[in-house]
Amino acid sequence: EILYAEEADQLEVHVIRVGALAGPARVGYATITASAVANTHFKHTEGILHFARGQGEASFIVPIIYDPRWAPTLEFRIKLQDPVACEVDRYVHTCRVKIIDVSCFPSDKYRESIRQGADAIERINSAGLVWDFLTLVLSSDGLGWRTALTVVADQVKNLYLYFTLAVTVYFADVLFADEPGAVCLLPGIRVSLLVPGNPLATARVLG
Repeated sequence: EILYAEEADQLEVHVIRVGALAGPARVGYATITASAVANTHFKHTEGILHFARGQGEASFIVPIIYDPRWAPTLEFRIKLQDPVACEVDRYVHTCRVKIIDVSCFPSDKYRESIRQGADAIERINSAGLVWDFLTLVLSSDGLGWRTALTVVADQVKNLYLYFTLAVTVYFADVLFADEPGAVCLLPGIRVSLLVPGNPLATARVLG
């Protein structure tokens, strides 16, 4: 079974007891973290439901916490456990709870513009929109360091290309030139023959 709950709301979960209802019974319940994290997106809740003789239904409350970060795919689970004087159905002892995100993408600062309609949306500053999107991505759990690692790793091919071009320029203008000069391999760093006046010895040093 799938239940739905909105942020900053309370989810009331009803547990139904079927059968003869001949005597008292009890069953435990607990929330389980999934993509929604306990005490960040919902308050971790656990306890025991008591059923009196003849009572067929009991309920408990799970508070849903408001998170200003937009996240459309949050869910957690609720499990029934440790039954006494009753049995928990093997197929419906656990339910999924999907949290309906009421935040605006990529930030709640645009809520009023969205409410006003298309003209107001067109007036939203593009640079601010991009900045809020980047802030959303980098603040998401696990995405910040992965994004930074990807950006750094993507520069390796650029460094390799720069190194290849620099070596080519060094060979052409210094090592194999009739009159070896000096080239700027890095800003402010000029390099000439490693062995002054001896291109052959320099080539041996470079391997």
